[in-house]
Amino acid sequence: MGSIPIALTIYPPLTLINYVYFVSSHHWDAKLIHQRLDGFVERGVEGMILINTPTSSFPDVPVAVIGTQEIEQPCARISLDNADGIRQGMEYLYSLGHRHIAHLRGHKGSSDADPRWRAYVEMGKTLELEMDKRAVVQLERIHDGLDPIAEGYEAAQKLLNSGAKFTAILAFNDMSAVGAIRKLKDEGIRIPQDVSVVGFDNVQASQMVEPALTTIGQPIETMAKIATQEVLTHIESNTRGAQHIVVKPELIIRHSSAVCLQHTNAAS
Repeated sequence: MGSIPIALTIYPPLTLINYVYFVSSHHWDAKLIHQRLDGFVERGVEGMILINTPTSSFPDVPVAVIGTQEIEQPCARISLDNADGIRQGMEYLYSLGHRHIAHLRGHKGSSDADPRWRAYVEMGKTLELEMDKRAVVQLERIHDGLDPIAEGYEAAQKLLNSGAKFTAILAFNDMSAVGAIRKLKDEGIRIPQDVSVVGFDNVQASQMVEPALTTIGQPIETMAKIATQEVLTHIESNTRGAQHIVVKPELIIRHSSAVCLQHTNAAS
């Protein structure tokens, strides 16, 4: 079934009366994922919402998947148009005069990492940017992925050590962008006068960092509501969903981005 774009204001309201929910984290551990799924079945759950959960199979109950991974079993899929988000971020930075845009690439195993990476590469070609492979740094999980700011801090350190020219950083997510800002500021690099930084997701912390983070907003609450409604609908009708619903991101401009004053790395 093809993707179905959805307007964020028209989805029906939720009906949650008489439902109890369980929440669990898997830390991208395949063994733990299957243990959690089996455990839910033992507790008699009637439906599941899987968020960025890399698994090829799940129990025969109504399931909604939030993320971009391909699933063979019937389920409702709610995903973000990652390519459109990266396009917005790259075009915005380009409009500010940035021609050397570094990228903090998403973690291996993340369903959003590859689509955002591919979009970054494609937009680089479209905008005819000079693409330096040294300006792409792979994020590595620290403490089982529970320290995302440190991940961004270390990635920015690698970026600075690489010798790559960059006047802007487009990060895989907001928390790595926050870590990158911290590292750059520790090195005396001004944000955004010397380097502009753009995140992705629009988490609450993106507004608390100094300067406030320009980001590509992911409508997480809306996606969660859609997923919940899909699961409840199919529980009540005893069916399995098969829709793929795609939501659009939104560029949110704050204070971590500015007009490019130079075309070389401020730290070079």
